Amino acid sequence: MTSTVQVVATELYRARITPQGSLPRFKLGSTTVHATVVQIVTYIGYSQIGFVCVFVLTNLTKNCLGRLRPHFIDVCKPVNITCRGNEYYENYVCSGNPVLVSEARKSFFSGHSAFSMYASTFAAVYLLARIPRHTFGRAALPVIQTTVIAIGLLISFSRINDNKHHWSDVIVGILVGMFIAVYTVSYIFSILKIFQFLR
Repeated sequence: MTSTVQVVATELYRARITPQGSLPRFKLGSTTVHATVVQIVTYIGYSQIGFVCVFVLTNLTKNCLGRLRPHFIDVCKPVNITCRGNEYYENYVCSGNPVLVSEARKSFFSGHSAFSMYASTFAAVYLLARIPRHTFGRAALPVIQTTVIAIGLLISFSRINDNKHHWSDVIVGILVGMFIAVYTVSYIFSILKIFQFLR
């Protein structure tokens, strides 16, 4: 949702500042389609492909590797096990809700971290590529990018505070989200051959 709003706002702004004669026109049957509409659909489509990649990779990893969440014992409610002494239990029976127990086994890697960092990194790199540098002054674009990245990091780190993930799950989620975002944006602009920074 955030990517969609950002892409629409950015492309409408670019259409407003670009001289009308320099924008290409596209034909769809007998209908002429404005270049801005084509660009919006293209960028939103590619951003959604990136989201699907994050979704697939996150769910494959969670289901194949898994890891117990920090609050697993509370959700599992193991039968006949006391938390006294230094005992290690290999065999236990959970009395908790089976759906919650299954979800509590999927800590690695953090999906919230991966998705939030994908969205924020995509936004930051997309803005760098699509907004002319002189538009808001020299400091405004880096401030916007830093704010967007900070929001993604805040969402990611909240998962540690909520006891939903271990710190390492969050760090890996952040790295995965950032990598897929940078790869997606690089792919978009290399395919479309428009990765030019406007001076």
